[in-house]
Order: sequence, then C-alpha cells, then structure tokens
Amino acid sequence: MTHQPAATRTPRWGAIASLVAGLAGLLLMVVFFATAAGATILTIGVVCGAVGVILGIIALRARRPNGAAIVGIVTGAIGFLLGLAIFIFALMFVGAFSA
Repeated sequence: MTHQPAATRTPRWGAIASLVAGLAGLLLMVVFFATAAGATILTIGVVCGAVGVILGIIALRARRPNGAAIVGIVTGAIGFLLGLAIFIFALMFVGAFSA
C-alpha cells in the first residue's frame, strides 16, 4: 500500500470549482437567451464566468494542471465575454454611447 505524505498531496478544489463556475456561467447565458430572464441572470452569469477564469488560473498556478481547470477557464471566459458583449450591445441600443 502506497501512502503519500500530506505535503505532496495538493487539493483539486480549484480545478473543480473552476469547472463548476465556468459551466454555470455558460449555462446562465443559455438561460438568458432561451427565456425572458432579466439582467439578474446576465449579471450572475458574468460573475460566474469571471470566477471560473480566476479559479482556473489559480489551479493552473498550483503546478497541477488538469483538464478541469482548462475547461473551467475556457467556459468561464466564453460566459464572461458573451455576457459583457450583451451588456455593451444593450448600452449601444439604448444610446448610452451617443454624444
């Protein structure tokens, strides 16, 4: 039976949390498009996407890269950028940028 010392074991919570947050952000963007959900869903999706990217980067910097961290970064970035683009488009539509 091989037993690793506690110092060599690193938790994978960052990668898994990144994956969950990134997928939640992407799922909330789909819900925003599929339903008549308001700005609350959009805001939560953007925040989840940003959290997914941040946690994924933290997991990768822990020198234990795995697929969950990378997928969390990618899905979080897609959710964050999509939500940001929707927000900017909405501001342009209402004329917030016109002089």
